[in-house]
Amino acid sequence: MIRRTGVTLILLLAISPRPLDAQSPGTAWVITNATQIDGAGALPIPAAHIVGRGERITCAGRRADCPTPDGAVVLDAAGKWAVPGLIDTHVHLEWNSEEEANRRQLIRFALGITTTRDAGTPGQLAGTLAARLRSNDSETPEPRLVVSGLVIPKGDVDGNQAAALARQLAGLGADAIKIKAELSAAALVAIGREAHAFGLPFWGHTWSPRASFLAAAL
Repeated sequence: MIRRTGVTLILLLAISPRPLDAQSPGTAWVITNATQIDGAGALPIPAAHIVGRGERITCAGRRADCPTPDGAVVLDAAGKWAVPGLIDTHVHLEWNSEEEANRRQLIRFALGITTTRDAGTPGQLAGTLAARLRSNDSETPEPRLVVSGLVIPKGDVDGNQAAALARQLAGLGADAIKIKAELSAAALVAIGREAHAFGLPFWGHTWSPRASFLAAAL
C-alpha cells in the first residue's frame, strides 16, 4: 500500500457493517483486531475486522460481517484503536519557517488528524495553497488542507470594495472566505454574496479589539 493509505486506514472507517457492492481495483487487505469506534455513538467493537481493496474500505465491523477475501494482505492491529479521521478546524501555518510548519502537520497526522483547516493566516495564503496541493497527494503523510482566504481591508470599505476583496481570494483558489476585521453590515453582506456565488463558505470572527459586530454579522 502507498504510504498515506497505510497510515490512515487505521483511522478512517466506513460505517457500513456489511460489504459494499462496489469493488475497487487493487490488492485486497484486512486490518484486524483493532478496537473500532465509528464516531456516530455506537458501542466500540473489539477485535474489529476492516476490509478493503486498493484505496477503498469495503467493510468495517465484526469479523462475522466482514469476511476476509481470498489472497488478502492481513495486518494485525491488536492493542490499537480504529477511529474516523479527525479534523482540526483551526490551525495557523507559518510557511516563513517551512520546516516547523511541516513538522507540526506531520505530528497532527500521527495523532490521527487527517484534515486541517487553515484559519486564514495573514501573509501566508500563497504558501498554504502550495501546501494544499502537496497535501492532496495520496503519498504525502500529512493532513489534507482546507484553505481560508482572509479578507484584509485597508481602512473602511464599502460593499463593492469588500466584494472585490472576496472575489480576489476566491480567484486565488481559497476554499473559504474568512473575516476578522470589523466591517459594516453592507460589507459583510457583499462578502457573503460573493463567497456564495463561488460556492464557498463564509465565516470568521464577530469581534474586534474595539467591540463586537455580531449584530452586523447576523
